[in-house]
Amino acid sequence: MRQQAGVPSVLVVDDHPLWRRTVRSLLISSGAASEVWEAPDGLTAVSLARKQHPDVVLMDMALPGMSGVEATGAVVAGDANTRVLVLSSSDDTDQVLEAVRAGASGYLLKTAEPEEIVQAVQRVHHGELVFPAALSSVLRRGILDERSNGPSPLDELSDRERDVLRLMAEGCTNAGIGQKLHLSAKTVERHVTTIFTKLGLDSAAGGHRRVLAVISYLRATALKRATPDRGVG
Repeated sequence: MRQQAGVPSVLVVDDHPLWRRTVRSLLISSGAASEVWEAPDGLTAVSLARKQHPDVVLMDMALPGMSGVEATGAVVAGDANTRVLVLSSSDDTDQVLEAVRAGASGYLLKTAEPEEIVQAVQRVHHGELVFPAALSSVLRRGILDERSNGPSPLDELSDRERDVLRLMAEGCTNAGIGQKLHLSAKTVERHVTTIFTKLGLDSAAGGHRRVLAVISYLRATALKRATPDRGVG
């Protein structure tokens, strides 16, 4: 059941019953979730997500049958307004990148403190992207390895649009961007929509467009840093 604002409904996906119950208890006792469902595998998670339309899905990556990456992609494809927050024991670069490409709005390690998990659920629900500093560097390195010889998608953006996209990449919500740049909510929304259009991101991607836009930004900035300035010779 989707909550339009405030406390989100959450689906916890993990093949370990004790872990699921622990996370469920944490979310309920802290008031971080209005309702919590559980799924032991990817197929069940996709089915439940399509039936209940949770606001946030806490997704493990190592699942029996359908992988966490496949389940993430299926959940996002089924409802672009559902946010997926990965909660995994692995910080493998390829896995982090695969999760992001599939549509994950955040990635936390299971070693995170309970307060971090609660805050991450709230932030993802409110449209932020959540990647701890250590994993952000992993993400940047992985994206750098995907370098392309083609033009940067950021070339089409205005200076103000680049500022907005940079703050999106830092995890700011539209409201946070407006505060930092002293812009009205409508102006920020207009800039964000223009950014999506210029980057060729279809509206059908829903909330996943923000993730894809940030990936484009990280790739472009990583390539820029890796390319030496040859100067004028």
